[in-house]
Amino acid sequence: MAWLGFFQLYRWYTTGELLASFSGMDNLTKWQLITYESHPFNFVSLFAIYVGVAVVGLAACVGLYLRSREWWDNKPKPTTE
Repeated sequence: MAWLGFFQLYRWYTTGELLASFSGMDNLTKWQLITYESHPFNFVSLFAIYVGVAVVGLAACVGLYLRSREWWDNKPKPTTE
């Protein structure tokens, strides 16, 4: 999930656009690149969601790294008796 968030933030940084999905009355999903000027409310809400996804994904990756590092450091050492 962190990759999705970071990819969308990178897209925003390079092009100023975010990829959004819209569904109409016919229940078909249409994907569209939006900017702040074209859809300000949707852009801000999507930007906040993607920042949240990136932060949660990064926190999960760091948490897993720290947990595995702690496990690796606390492994029982082999005894040479």
